[in-house]
Amino acid sequence: MYKFVVVLLTMSCSAFSNEIAFKLISEFEGFHSDIYDYIECHNTQKRSIPHIGYGFTNPKYIAQGKLDRITADKILRKKIAYLDTWLHKHINVHLHEHRYAVLISLVYNIGQGAFLKSQVLSCINNQQLHLVPEKIALFCKVKGKVHPALVSRRALESTLWLDIHHSYFMNP
Repeated sequence: MYKFVVVLLTMSCSAFSNEIAFKLISEFEGFHSDIYDYIECHNTQKRSIPHIGYGFTNPKYIAQGKLDRITADKILRKKIAYLDTWLHKHINVHLHEHRYAVLISLVYNIGQGAFLKSQVLSCINNQQLHLVPEKIALFCKVKGKVHPALVSRRALESTLWLDIHHSYFMNP
């Protein structure tokens, strides 16, 4: 535990948030070395979308057919760094870095377009930060039905949003 704390204390702010986002995303998405299909529903249309690694859908990764964990970790870290930069461009108020970790996890899961239209972003930019956890909790449905795994994910993200003392991050 102490090594983890020391490492986190010596990181830059973005590195801290990115490392926590990596932990969140990798745990919630799970790693898959082989391609798996995920059925997406939009309105009445269903389509199967191949995924690999930590939910990657990029055709260049799918074409490989297999992905080792080291490569998947590198890809995920690169995506997290991109989302961190992207979020800083769309958020107009100062946030603690642990809140960026929460938002990176959320955006990774719901997509950038959904986030830009969300009440989460509106509340943040209107400095209604106390409302953010309840707005995060709204993103817990798959195909119009509440999904237990998303309820758990949103509950943890909401808890971390409120964790101003970073107590969660200091536990092994």
